Amino acid sequence: MTIPGPLSALRSRREHLLERQAALAALTRIDVYQNENLEQTLHYIMETAAQLMCVERVSLWRYTQTRCAIYCLDLYESSLDRHSSGAQLQAELYPDYFRALATSDAIVADDAHADPRTHEFSSTYLTPLGVTAMLDTPVYLHGQIDGVLCHEQVGPPIPWTPEDRLFGIALANLIALAVERDERRRAEDALRESEQRLATLVAYAPDAILVFDADADRYVEANDQAARLFGRDRDALLQIDPLELSPVRQPDGRISSEARQEMIDRALEGETPVFEWLHRNASGALVPCEIRLVRLPHASRRLIRGSVIDIGERMRTEQALRASEQRLSTMLAFSPDAITLLDVDTLRFVEVNEQAARLYGRDREALLRIGPVELSPARQPDGRLSNEAAREKVEEALDGGVPVFEWWHADPSGTLFPCEVRLVRLPDATRRLVRGSVIDISERKLAEAGRRESEARLRGILDASMDCIISIDRDGCIIEFNPASERTFGYQREDVIGRELAGLVIPPGLRDAHRQGLKRYLATGEGPLLGKRIEVPALRSDGTEFPVEISVTPVSGGASFVTATVRDITERKRAQAELRAAKDAAEAANRAKSEFLANMSHELRTPLNSVLGYAQLLRREAELNERQCKALTVVEQSGEHLLGLIDEILDMAKIEAGTLDVVADNFDLQRLLASIASMMKCRAQAKGLSFTQAQWSDIPRVIRGDERRLRQVLMNLLDNAIKYTQQGGVVLKTGLNDGRLCFLVEDTGIGIRPEHLSEIFEVFHQVRDPSTVIDGTGLGLAISKRLVHLMGGALQVSSTPREGSRFWFELDVPPVETQPPIAVSRIATGIAGERRRVLVVDDEADGRSLLRDLLVPLGFEVYEAADGEAAIDEALRLLPDAILMDMRMPRLDGLSATRRMRALPELSGTVIVAISASAFEHNRARCIESGADEFVPKPFRQERLIELLCARLGLTVLYSASGSGTDDDPDGEVMIDAPPSEELQRLLDLASRGDVRQLLHEAHELARRDRTHAPFAGRIRELGEAYRMKELRRWLRSFANGQGSDP
Repeated sequence: MTIPGPLSALRSRREHLLERQAALAALTRIDVYQNENLEQTLHYIMETAAQLMCVERVSLWRYTQTRCAIYCLDLYESSLDRHSSGAQLQAELYPDYFRALATSDAIVADDAHADPRTHEFSSTYLTPLGVTAMLDTPVYLHGQIDGVLCHEQVGPPIPWTPEDRLFGIALANLIALAVERDERRRAEDALRESEQRLATLVAYAPDAILVFDADADRYVEANDQAARLFGRDRDALLQIDPLELSPVRQPDGRISSEARQEMIDRALEGETPVFEWLHRNASGALVPCEIRLVRLPHASRRLIRGSVIDIGERMRTEQALRASEQRLSTMLAFSPDAITLLDVDTLRFVEVNEQAARLYGRDREALLRIGPVELSPARQPDGRLSNEAAREKVEEALDGGVPVFEWWHADPSGTLFPCEVRLVRLPDATRRLVRGSVIDISERKLAEAGRRESEARLRGILDASMDCIISIDRDGCIIEFNPASERTFGYQREDVIGRELAGLVIPPGLRDAHRQGLKRYLATGEGPLLGKRIEVPALRSDGTEFPVEISVTPVSGGASFVTATVRDITERKRAQAELRAAKDAAEAANRAKSEFLANMSHELRTPLNSVLGYAQLLRREAELNERQCKALTVVEQSGEHLLGLIDEILDMAKIEAGTLDVVADNFDLQRLLASIASMMKCRAQAKGLSFTQAQWSDIPRVIRGDERRLRQVLMNLLDNAIKYTQQGGVVLKTGLNDGRLCFLVEDTGIGIRPEHLSEIFEVFHQVRDPSTVIDGTGLGLAISKRLVHLMGGALQVSSTPREGSRFWFELDVPPVETQPPIAVSRIATGIAGERRRVLVVDDEADGRSLLRDLLVPLGFEVYEAADGEAAIDEALRLLPDAILMDMRMPRLDGLSATRRMRALPELSGTVIVAISASAFEHNRARCIESGADEFVPKPFRQERLIELLCARLGLTVLYSASGSGTDDDPDGEVMIDAPPSEELQRLLDLASRGDVRQLLHEAHELARRDRTHAPFAGRIRELGEAYRMKELRRWLRSFANGQGSDP
């Protein structure tokens, strides 16, 4: 009969379930829990699980102590019938799996590769082993997950059934029971072994041992030694109240019950207290003991083991020893000598006094660890070994002798010193002791050696000395006269010994003073020359006087009374005179140079200030025609050329003083090169030369560096190129070379001979050519080389005579990622704000007139004073808002006038701007220190002075954006930074709608947010407030189109 498919599957499933139930019943019936071998038990369970779950691999894993990994306790592979263990899985490598384990649920993975809890094993574990499905059941131990039981299918996966899961849980519980029973069995075995060891230890311990139960407050074990110590048998000890074994109070006054409980608590907390205790035996006698308490490990009771030692005899011995040591210590402490007590058998110190510690350079504790041999060299001066000689002297003392002998010891640094030692045997019942009295005889030895060597050493010093050494006795007669004295004074030693010093080497005019001084010293012990080194005249045998340096030292003892050291300083005096003369000459030359530079700067800059100042004023006139503009350009360029020559000389002075420096800032490199090319092209064309500016590669627009110094170097090089070129042309090339910015100046001039290439960078040096007349200071190349070095480069040159020269240098100049500022010419036309008074102080009428002509048209009230005195009077009368103070004036100069003004309460808040023709930095510092608010050097740029003055007075400068100025004048230009394109478009929209109010508001906010946009916002306000909307819209469009031109 054929059973239908579903019924057959149901019957098979039922049979399989019954088989598993039978297996579980068999596992509980067999001697699994009677088997003491946990490994065999686990093997049996693993094999049963593999058979009934129809899987290839079954494994048991447990957490490590830190729970950051699981390790394999047993792995059974059914096809190989093999057990293994030891593998580990780290939580950090399989975080999803470990998180799933922590949920306390079984992991049922029909497809282990796809299941999110087990997919991490795919490449490292599942695929290599062919595992397709996993059933992992947690194993609980002591209320928490202790491990996991893993079932793994190999081959085609078969879905896990609920019965599989339940069977896995049952197996995991059986494993937990087996592990718990094994742990319990091991603990019980360990307890039995511990108790057996304790009983053995107590029984055979040499000391009295008591085991105390802290919960029952009684002894539970005692050995025979304890019974003898307390005079009771063992059973009586176990029945007695422990407090009956102690008096009410201990010797320190503490109540025994309280002190006892404190020690018990310490032992229970894990300490091992060791303390002295007074017990009472059965006869009532008190027994001093030393007790050591240790807590014993026990599963159910708090037990403490006490080791008790009778220390009565030890205490009596210690007391007698302390009394003996006290007597000995008293003797040692009050002895003036170094005293040591030596144990003869060990040759070690047992006691030393403070004098011994000082003598040997070691503390007492260090000395008590060693003996006299360790404090001695290997051999004594007579060649004997120190240990043998020491033993011999000690034996002599033991035999009743009192040896006294010399001995060499060594200090901690190894330095040897001699001693005198005296040994005496001490009576002692227990040890053989020898007392040693030690005296340091180093000074005695030194004195003896000194006496032996003094004469020879002194004679050697005297003979070798380059100075004269002369000794006299109390009568002033010479008793020593060394060879240097013979050479210096012209006498032989045998001719002067015994003769009076004063009559031989002291000039007649000083002899009486010498004799009186000697008498005063004999009477009082004081003398004018003692302890000093002075210069006096001396007398040679031929009667000539010469200068000497002399120092006099008194000598105590012996025939010598005082000794003088005399040195002939004739050559030194001559050298000092020459050095003073040279120094005076150098200082005079330096002062003359400084005064010359200061005067030259002032005398040239003052008229240049007027020349360039009025040229700037004329440029402010819009009516100038082209010819007049060109004429003004010639005037300005000539003035600037002269100013450049002055600056070159001043720069050279700064180089010599080491004060020349560079200041880095962002600037428009393209604009700088265009400005220089424009000026140089005019100069080249004036000589009939061509001028070309070229780039062999793209260069950044805006860079960070010192624009002024870079301009100075390029202008110097180009000036020289044009100066030394009669036909052909000059080329300025720029480009990048390996990331560095390179500048090259090339000409077709006269060239330089190879032997002169190293000379052209020298100060005041110029290349000479018979057919050429060259102007200039000869400082340009020297300054340029120094400036290029300060900027991080090196100026180099190559040249061919009659063909031309090439100068080039490279700089590391990082590009700046920002929009280059737009340059527009601006000329101040007025001021917005309250009308202010300005006092102009200058002894030069031209200087005052220039400032008046500049400031009055702008709206200032201008008053004048010709010197500092007049300035103070005018300032007190006018109380001006600002004072423009020249620093160099007759009667009272600007510095003094400024200081006096600052001292006056009426002028303490007045703005003072120092104007000086000196370009030295220290003059600027002096002006600011005197009280000036600002410093402006002559000649000055008028727009800068106006802006500086208005900023100090809180005024707004009104500008005209057009004028007769040229774009070649970089200092006459204002750099305008445009805002971002979105903000620029918003402003253009407002201008197109004619919304002036909102436009002015936006301009104000733009300047407030970013001060770099203040000139841009100011231009909007200027055109908007004048309702020049068409012009304003055209100007804004120029920025929007990237042109940035002025309307």
